Formats: sequence, structure tokens, C-alpha cells
Amino acid sequence: MSWEEDIVPCPTCWLPADLVPPSDWDTNYHSHCPRGHDNTLVPAVLAHLRALQQKVADRPA
Repeated sequence: MSWEEDIVPCPTCWLPADLVPPSDWDTNYHSHCPRGHDNTLVPAVLAHLRALQQKVADRPA
């Protein structure tokens, strides 16, 4: 994975959050941000966060 795939916006505070892959007992990804938010990301939410992240990355400076 590249760093763009390892980081998503935190859905709680919008800071960059680490993307944690699913474990053996959980089927969803999680995000962990510097403020301590631990969010479960169902596939639709993860896809939406990645789409938002891409829009920001494509925006001219």
C-alpha cells in the first residue's frame, strides 16, 4: 500500500488518520487519528472518505 492508501481523513475531526486493516474478528477497517478517535469504517464510508481525499488532492493549489 502507498501512503495515500494508509491514510484517510478522520470522520470525527477530519485530521489525517491511519487506516488499520481488519482483524480476524472484525471485517471492517478502522481509522486512528492523532486525537485518539477510533472509527470503524464500513466499506461505504471508507469509499466516501477516499473520494473526498482524492478531490482535495486533485484541487489546484
